[in-house]
Parts: sequence; C-alpha cells; structure tokens
Amino acid sequence: MKQGTLLKIEWSDAGTINRWEEMEDLLRELHKSDAESFFTVGFLIRETSEWISVAQTVNYNGSKVLERATEIMSVPKGMVKKINKL
Repeated sequence: MKQGTLLKIEWSDAGTINRWEEMEDLLRELHKSDAESFFTVGFLIRETSEWISVAQTVNYNGSKVLERATEIMSVPKGMVKKINKL
C-alpha cells in the first residue's frame, strides 16, 4: 500500500493475568476465542512483513509528499485481524 493511505486496522492485544490461579481455572481462562478486538485509524507510514505503522496526524508538502507525522501507532502483523482502506 502507498504511504499516506488512510487505514482502519482491527487487531488483538496481548493479555496478562496478575493473580494466583488454580491450574484448572487458569487453563479454562487462557486463550478464549472471544478475545477483544481493538481498532486503530491512521495514515500508513510504513509496512513490513512483521509490522504496520500508522500516524494519527500528518503533514504534506506542496508536492503532496508526506513530510511529517506524529502520534504513531505500530502493531505487530501477528496481532492484525483485518486492514481496511478508508
């Protein structure tokens, strides 16, 4: 995809359990298939085989070339469920 393309990324986050659990209860709770989805919208900055990075705010120069960006969100591709062009 072209740098600067506006995207909506659906992704899953990693999780943690920070309390003592009996193994039977712990194994029942881990890796539930109804994991929560998160959504990030932004302008594509860079995409590799392992990561996708988008910016919330960008600035183009007079030649319509992406010149500056801020508020960057990078998501590991292994956590990405879906990417839609907006």
